[in-house]
Amino acid sequence: MSRRIAFCLLLLACCFPAAAADLMRGVLKGVEGTVEIQMRCDRQWRPAPNGMTVGPGDRISIGMRGRATLVFPNSVTEIGPMTQFVVGRAMQDNETFYTELFLQVGKVISDVNTVGGKKNLFTVTSPSAVCGIRGS
Repeated sequence: MSRRIAFCLLLLACCFPAAAADLMRGVLKGVEGTVEIQMRCDRQWRPAPNGMTVGPGDRISIGMRGRATLVFPNSVTEIGPMTQFVVGRAMQDNETFYTELFLQVGKVISDVNTVGGKKNLFTVTSPSAVCGIRGS
């Protein structure tokens, strides 16, 4: 292996520690009315059944008489009627949960809790405001 490649690998190891984060998946529960999902890298909207798993990059749209609850290991988010959002970063490492929701329109209410003593970095961003919870 050349010195240049060895140096690049060493530089990467220093900049990006080995403690990688694990991707989190959420579960849709209590689905009522029109609830649709556009999976990451998919152009088509599909009905979202109760118990469906949701991950980063997925878009959720709730109709006029719809509602659902999105459950992650560290949070429970109630999604109201006429709401549309994108699941952003959803991952965890040994010390912290990282969860981002990008609310485009509508209303969500999130209950963020501690699990196993981990910290939470939970953020909801909308076109007009950002709400975040840090710590426990």
